[in-house]
Amino acid sequence: MKICLCDGARFWRSSRLPETKATFVFILCAFFLAIPSPGLASTVLRPGKPEGVGISPKVLVEIDAAAEKAIAEGKIPGCVVLVARKGTIVWEKAYGHRSLRPEKVVNSPDTIYDLASVTKPIATATAVALLLEDGKLSLDDKVAKYLPPFAQSGKDDVTIGHLLTHVSGLKPYLDMDLVRKEGGAGPNPDVVIAHICSLPKSYETGKSCVYSCLNFVVLARVVEEVAHEPMHQFLKRRVWKPLGMSDTGFFLNDEQRKRAAPTNPDGSPDYRGKVHDPIARYYITSDHVSGNAGLFSTARDLAIFAQMLLTGGSYGEAKILKPETIGLLTSIRTPDGLPKRGLGWDIDSPLAAQARGDVIPSTDSFGHIGFTGCSLWVDKKSGAFFIILSNRTHVERGDVLDLRRDIANIVARSMDICQNPSPSKEP
Repeated sequence: MKICLCDGARFWRSSRLPETKATFVFILCAFFLAIPSPGLASTVLRPGKPEGVGISPKVLVEIDAAAEKAIAEGKIPGCVVLVARKGTIVWEKAYGHRSLRPEKVVNSPDTIYDLASVTKPIATATAVALLLEDGKLSLDDKVAKYLPPFAQSGKDDVTIGHLLTHVSGLKPYLDMDLVRKEGGAGPNPDVVIAHICSLPKSYETGKSCVYSCLNFVVLARVVEEVAHEPMHQFLKRRVWKPLGMSDTGFFLNDEQRKRAAPTNPDGSPDYRGKVHDPIARYYITSDHVSGNAGLFSTARDLAIFAQMLLTGGSYGEAKILKPETIGLLTSIRTPDGLPKRGLGWDIDSPLAAQARGDVIPSTDSFGHIGFTGCSLWVDKKSGAFFIILSNRTHVERGDVLDLRRDIANIVARSMDICQNPSPSKEP
């Protein structure tokens, strides 16, 4: 900024203008340079009116009815919904309760939720991307380069890229009863890794796309081997802290646990601020975190992350990733004929249809869902994203399929780019 101003003053004075005119121009230039450009301002989220960014408030208000319907039907205890476009938060609201048992606690926008599988792209894929930029690993690197035991049972050809896109050959999940027999009461992350390394492929690498938690458990261990530190510390240092995501992490403090939404039916403390996923619960220690699940966050923190993605890897003064890396993460990386996935991110798979709804096109959009009832979807073309956080596992008939679809359709219809104002709600 100072260099531009000085250069401008030198230019005008070299033109031999009268001193008073040169001073006037100097002040005028300084005035305009002090005004943030629309592009720069959009790199940091701010609250604003929907109509200011091409969103109809009359349509957007339908989110109220969709959320209240899901709560009334007993499908969720409550939720938080956030919608933003072009750097402007146009909707941020909490519904229902964060907890029904052992006591009712009214929900609030700062409730901290267990993100479940949204951990995969937000945490693990991001950590891998940082190491790619650092030149410390490659998508074509064999997994066994970093975890030699992984080569067992014919998996020596599996690469980092295969894991990120769910085409590795690994099966979807583990038999945790068998793992516990091998590893005892736990947690025992080394036993989990050893068990995965011993497994044969369930299909030929690259020939199918089978969504697997095991891919990301392995990726997290690779990250830790390459970074020489626990993945949660690596991410806090490189991502959460620079972005100001103070309520995001694998481990919550006492104050944060009070704001955490429980994920089991009775609401016991053991599932309040502690991961719900069985693999992650058995895996996570102070030295190792699981790459498939275990991250906690708020809607506002996730909004910062989503905006960082939309603005090419930067948020305000924080520069997390390069624009080309964001493009790599969020573009189709699976072979033709298979479900369309990026690196960690979902683009157009059967699971993506739950979060994207019936209106938002599969091209130029990406996101992810989580078992506990969380989802994030980003539309690059419109510069919009929406976040739904819930703890559906706190109720016996927990179900967010309709809620996700309804809110996605409402957001899409509310935008001025919508091409189909009356989407079908049929599956």
